Amino acid sequence: MRAETDRALIGPKRFFTVYEAAEMLRVSTSTIYRAAQSGEIPGFKVRRQWRFPAAAIERLAGEPIESLIG
Repeated sequence: MRAETDRALIGPKRFFTVYEAAEMLRVSTSTIYRAAQSGEIPGFKVRRQWRFPAAAIERLAGEPIESLIG
């Protein structure tokens, strides 16, 4: 319940984790790591964990998967 309340206060999700991005794009987490490290998808690290802008992942989700794994 608290998570729902907190989310309502801060608005829609702005960043995705590696696992969330992989699920949305229907690729493996390894593919997400490689794409992030090579700069193919925008992202940044918070200490050792990657975060990806939700808008960028949602935009990529609308593109053919081959553009990400090709």
